[in-house]
Amino acid sequence: MHVARQERVLNWMKQNLVSSEVMQSYKDYEQNMWDEFESSDEEEILKGLPRMLRYEVRSEILAVNISNWEPLKKESAGVIFTIIHCLKTVVYPQQHFVYYSGELASNMYFIISGTIKIMNASNEVVERLGPAKTFGETALKDEIPCQWKKHAYCESIVCLAVLKKSKFDKVATSFPYLRENIKAFIR
Repeated sequence: MHVARQERVLNWMKQNLVSSEVMQSYKDYEQNMWDEFESSDEEEILKGLPRMLRYEVRSEILAVNISNWEPLKKESAGVIFTIIHCLKTVVYPQQHFVYYSGELASNMYFIISGTIKIMNASNEVVERLGPAKTFGETALKDEIPCQWKKHAYCESIVCLAVLKKSKFDKVATSFPYLRENIKAFIR
């Protein structure tokens, strides 16, 4: 992820005719940041970038993650862009429960980094999910809220892109077939 992000930033700089000296300074900066923050939250690394560059990098990272989700693979850039603007990036600490069985299902999650364990009511691990995976799709499939049937637990520090059901419901009014795509994916 680090190298791919750096390449995207450097390509963006080339397109905007940034001098080779400034690009080298950026490479040096990135290497120092990577050495210092390796295996930590990408949000910490992004904080040091200029606001617009941070926005562009974040949007690209989210676009890559959500455009690979099966229900959105064939969607236009416009639909992907609309959903990206509904997402909120959240970092959860290790050993934190994202949600518990029985709670109201109000969000769907895209894993940016880290590992999530999906556990049944007996706390047995039924699935382990890592970067570029999703969970909580059930929250979006119907207009009527439902309850979680399993727990979601952070096995490590986890960075998630969170799509609130209330925001998805608004998007689904413009793109009603999205809910049907999700229902078909869950079956």
